[in-house]
Amino acid sequence: MTAPALSGVFTIPAGGGFLDDLAAGLAAVYPPEVLATAKVYLPTRRACRDLTEAFLALPGDAGLLPTAYPLGDVDADDLIFMALEPALGDLEATLDLAPAVSPLRRTLMLARLAQAKHAAEQAAAGEPGALPLAAAVRLAAALGRFLDELAIERADVAAIEAIDAGRYAEHWRRVLTFLEVVLTHWPAMLAAEGRQDPTARREALLKAQAAAWRAAPPTAPVIIAGSTGALASTRELMAAVLAAPAGAVVLPGFDAEVEKEELTAILAAPSHPQHAMAFALDDLGVATADVAMWPAADPTRGAARRNFVDEALRPAARVAAWGGLADGAFEDARAGLLRVDAPNEDAEARVIALYLRAHATETARLACVTPDRNLARRVAAELRRWDIEADDSAGRPLGETAVGAYLSLIARAFRPGAGAVDFLALLKHPLAAGGMARPRFRRRARALEAEVWREEKAQPHGRSFEAISAYLAAENRPLLAAFADTVAEAATPLTALNDAGPTDLATLLTAHIHVAETLAASHRETGAERLWRGADGEAAADLLADALDAADASPGLTTLDYADAFDALLSDVAVRPRRAAAPQVAILGVLEARLSRFDAVALGGLDEGVWPRPPAADPWFSRAMRSEIGLSDPDRRTGLSAHDFAQHLATENVLLTRSRRRDGAPTKPSRWLARLDAALAAAGGKSLTDGGERYLDMAGRLDPTLPTPEEQELAPRPPVAARPRTLSVTAVKTLRDDPYQTYARFILGLRPLAQLDPPPSPADRGKIVHAAFESFLRAWPNDLPADIAAELEAAGAEAFKRYMADPAIAAFWRPAFSRAARWAAAAERARRAELGVAEVHAELDGRAAFAAPAGPFYVQARADRVDRLISGDVAIVDIKTGAPPSKRALEQADEPQLPLEAAIARHGAFGDLAGRSTAELAIWRMGGQSDGLAVAIDGAKVAAAADTAWEGAQRLIAGFDDEETPYLSEPRGPVGYSDYRALARQSEDVE
Repeated sequence: MTAPALSGVFTIPAGGGFLDDLAAGLAAVYPPEVLATAKVYLPTRRACRDLTEAFLALPGDAGLLPTAYPLGDVDADDLIFMALEPALGDLEATLDLAPAVSPLRRTLMLARLAQAKHAAEQAAAGEPGALPLAAAVRLAAALGRFLDELAIERADVAAIEAIDAGRYAEHWRRVLTFLEVVLTHWPAMLAAEGRQDPTARREALLKAQAAAWRAAPPTAPVIIAGSTGALASTRELMAAVLAAPAGAVVLPGFDAEVEKEELTAILAAPSHPQHAMAFALDDLGVATADVAMWPAADPTRGAARRNFVDEALRPAARVAAWGGLADGAFEDARAGLLRVDAPNEDAEARVIALYLRAHATETARLACVTPDRNLARRVAAELRRWDIEADDSAGRPLGETAVGAYLSLIARAFRPGAGAVDFLALLKHPLAAGGMARPRFRRRARALEAEVWREEKAQPHGRSFEAISAYLAAENRPLLAAFADTVAEAATPLTALNDAGPTDLATLLTAHIHVAETLAASHRETGAERLWRGADGEAAADLLADALDAADASPGLTTLDYADAFDALLSDVAVRPRRAAAPQVAILGVLEARLSRFDAVALGGLDEGVWPRPPAADPWFSRAMRSEIGLSDPDRRTGLSAHDFAQHLATENVLLTRSRRRDGAPTKPSRWLARLDAALAAAGGKSLTDGGERYLDMAGRLDPTLPTPEEQELAPRPPVAARPRTLSVTAVKTLRDDPYQTYARFILGLRPLAQLDPPPSPADRGKIVHAAFESFLRAWPNDLPADIAAELEAAGAEAFKRYMADPAIAAFWRPAFSRAARWAAAAERARRAELGVAEVHAELDGRAAFAAPAGPFYVQARADRVDRLISGDVAIVDIKTGAPPSKRALEQADEPQLPLEAAIARHGAFGDLAGRSTAELAIWRMGGQSDGLAVAIDGAKVAAAADTAWEGAQRLIAGFDDEETPYLSEPRGPVGYSDYRALARQSEDVE
């Protein structure tokens, strides 16, 4: 059967819908029996699906469609394609190509190679050390991309070895040395596996396909459409197709009427939208005059918009032509084109969602196109306001899905050193059930949080579930202890490996899967049934199956390294939702949207550095080195991105959006927006932002900010009966300085939760030092040992014991205590002699009462140290590790703690010591820059300070025994840290 003559290079202008015009042209030229034999090669799988839909939308009778193949994301084994003519036989067998190594296996093999090279370098430097597998996996991924680029661009490996390293900086020389090792050993590693690099294999197949077509040109129609010809392999296929009698190449949006001078400038500007196609035509030896208009394409449709875009994106060397633009030259192009500069990413997403909703009809094709995945997710969420479920083609990283996050948490929660944050994140995950009903399991997890990880006294026991179970059993909490046992038993396959040293990856993966399934089981379903379903479950199952198949290529690793290594493996897997039959809105990446037609499109994220993205930093070669070995200019990627932008800009209804601030930082408009503005200004046109205010206004009204009430001071007035009748001496000071804290703590009963896995804090330092001195004073209440410092050191060693694993405590706190102990030893001997100390009491409780309007009020204290003197008086010492109050503050009772303790000694009792006068109030500061410091007042000054503090407490309580007295927040101004400041709304910025 002879095909109609349709051969050569064609173009479909932007604005009409590339695939719609392609389908219409093919259907118009080829009769059904010929069309059924045609083969169409498109850039992506999505384009192949959309071409089928474009054919189905054509009027006419049903018939067989041409076969479509993807060039861009094809699997290697798809290429020998069913596209081969039967007469060519099994070309793959003829080429004797080894099967491709799986991507994951390649990553692990390269990681092993990277670790070996790193170990050799460290040994040569006399600094032995291993490269963690997680870092090696990420390095291997970068190496994989490097090998792919070499294969795709057909770079000469010998040219890499021939680079004169002495011409470049030291770090480039080290990179070259590393790459030479990789390029030397990698082929041998593949040969030992009986495998071939996947990209190199794909390129070999493409090259063989082109050779096969040249040797036996296909008689059926073969069309390569939608490709810009940016890759050498694609251009080679194009050349072979153009030599066939029914071969055609259809370029997307190429301007065949470009002037010669303009074409020269385009060829010299890699970042220009037309550069890749102009370069491909030049390489193919096709003149621009020979590029024909595709049948069924309408060059007048969208011509005004295309003319505007072509002018705006001229090569920099040709922008002088703007001087000849007539006023109002682009008025027709502005119809349907709008720009909005949103204040932030939230507002940008809301504007896009409103725009798409405004254009939504039953038949409208709508899309948001952006390379910014965060913006894409925000837009999808905003569209759900109106029950519009968008089809997000890019999907989500596996690690961000429910199953991926659960698997990552399993690896982290049961590694050595895991803590409460890791445990709670896992136990509160929706997939964790431990054989129970999920609500019951969650209640147990919350109870465990409250009673162990949020309880200071229990926190030291919360580092393993076995220790937690033992603690809870001792506390007579059998149900919670059993729950901890359940989790510990489920985790045994992984925790048993914690002390095993380096383990092979297959063993770790098997244990990981077992623990994940055991902990995911509910009372009705097995863990496997709950885990491996849905798009994310299937993707995770595939990843784990691939990892098990490739595990023997991995170096050994410990459970500590395994969690990071597993996350590195997750990072390259995307989970794409199953495509809706007729999605109302498509959310697409730039590549996915390349050839699709839309009735309205929002192009989002048009900030410099987002769209276009800057050329990725090449970790392997400088630009000069890339040029030396024949790799392409990185700016060519910007040109391809510019081409996509120009294609979408030709759509009839277009919204251009950007965000003035991203992540709180100011941004710059995309260079393309700047070009559009400049071209409009040159033609005297209005800004594209004119008219965009209505969308910003609607976005602001969509979620209006709640009206701020007139500023009103928080002033709770609970009944007197609810007000506390006992306060500690420190709480009396708090009541004076920040009454709201007293209200929240003692009346509302609110307590701050203990921090999860808290780092050592100043409060911990105080507890350690107090415990050491308490131990010493209880051991020596009357006489002193011969070596006071040694006894204090021994007490300190015991107090510090459970904290010494922290390097900061061992390096700083412990030596500071030793210095303070030597100071205290001398001060202690002198103090007991000078004051005539008969007996020392440590951590002694005291209490006193006074009459108040609402009844007796009690003030209590626990004194760090109370000395009974031979004279019958007492001396009170407070031990601090922070800055002590001044002597003046003690004398005037501005810091009332110690003066109130003196008042308790006189008006009440400390233990058996009742009705005693206080001869001295002292503060010992233990630590800090000095070895030790004492602040003290004695005699009449103590009595005066005690009276002042006691009378002040009585006046304070009398005031709060009046129901009209409110509990204000910090009425005298900020008083330092408060757990209740946010609750009192003191940390809010009120305008």
